[in-house]
Amino acid sequence: MISADEALEQRIVDEGISIIESTQIPNSADGLFCKGNNKKIICLRSRMSACRRLCTLAEEYGHVITSWGDARSMDPAEMTRQEARAIAYAIELVVPLEKLYKAHDVGVRNAFECAEYLGVTEEFLTWVFAYYEARVSGFKTMFLDEELA
Repeated sequence: MISADEALEQRIVDEGISIIESTQIPNSADGLFCKGNNKKIICLRSRMSACRRLCTLAEEYGHVITSWGDARSMDPAEMTRQEARAIAYAIELVVPLEKLYKAHDVGVRNAFECAEYLGVTEEFLTWVFAYYEARVSGFKTMFLDEELA
């Protein structure tokens, strides 16, 4: 069976986007998206765990789909908006709302279990909860008495 990471990577490559792993990624990032000369490239830090790689790959792919312009010449507010759009895209791609409901239904009751069940990092899971709490009526009450919220 193909992993979520492998499936996403195949989707990206099928769209003509190159994925490169490197030890030269700045310490402040796990991945970068670059484009130029009609090429799109996602660079990932080498030797990440599978779940961290999936989250990073999804976020960088989110930039491919939702971002435009040269980040080096953007004002901080626009950079923040583009980052938020890329993260939102990654969340909906990797953890659609139905997966969270399924996690709850099978008895997942804390953040560690939920992140493990979904195959994401706990950091990514905090983004997931914030995203859906802001968009889905009653989402927070679903987990109100649980350790997840």
